[in-house]
Amino acid sequence: KTSIKCDANIGTGHISASGDLSTSGGKLTLGGVKADADVGHFDPNCPGSVSGDLVDVISSLFKDHIKSKINDLVKQNLQEVVQTEAAALLSGIHWTFDLEKGIAAADFTPSTVSSSSAHLSLGVRAEIINPSSPEDPPAPKPSVPAWSTASPDAYLQAVLSAWSLDSVAYTYWKLGRLQRTITTEDVSQLTTGFVGLFAPGLLFKYPRHNMSIFSRFTEGPKAVVQPSGVVASAPATFEFNVVNETGDVIEQAFLVGTNVSLGLNFGVVTNSTGLFLT
Repeated sequence: KTSIKCDANIGTGHISASGDLSTSGGKLTLGGVKADADVGHFDPNCPGSVSGDLVDVISSLFKDHIKSKINDLVKQNLQEVVQTEAAALLSGIHWTFDLEKGIAAADFTPSTVSSSSAHLSLGVRAEIINPSSPEDPPAPKPSVPAWSTASPDAYLQAVLSAWSLDSVAYTYWKLGRLQRTITTEDVSQLTTGFVGLFAPGLLFKYPRHNMSIFSRFTEGPKAVVQPSGVVASAPATFEFNVVNETGDVIEQAFLVGTNVSLGLNFGVVTNSTGLFLT
């Protein structure tokens, strides 16, 4: 009876894993995970008293049977770990950030994923929403443009479309934030004495009363992106009211309706999907 002890050395090995990153339901998902492993070469490292033939048997046993089983186990466990940990990591990414707690939030929905030997690109569609009742602006969602080759060394490319601007105005309009009451504290001349110069009947009926103007948009403002910049417009009404000493409305004097436009100048670039702000 002879005891044999071999202190085997495993040489440099390698492991690798790959998968398909995609978007689904506004979230990132990883599928098709594949793993590979090779524990490397094997040196039995048995003591000098062990015959060469026995060392060859031990080495052959490892190479032909044990090594492949170890490789298979490593592959299987690596694949399960990558799939499980990646799913947990991706599901833990928050794409919505509060602007006003419980009122307005910026939502960045993953829409496209692409890659090459030089980069991994994630396209997100951004909009402002009411987190308690999210609602898109009443316009078709734009497609997310491809990575622009005009800035090949950039780490981030931000493209602002009219739809994203509309989401800001639409959300705040639905929340009633795009309306205001103007009083004599804002405009000291807002009295029947002054306004009556343009509406004489008002001056005779209410000779010494303050007035207020209730201004609001009747629709959510819509933006149009042009080569010269962006223009937002919406129909609005201005309700002129006669008020008492406490500011309560006594009577509506008259109503003025008009279209309100606001223009801002930005640089604009063009690609195959349209005009976009830079």
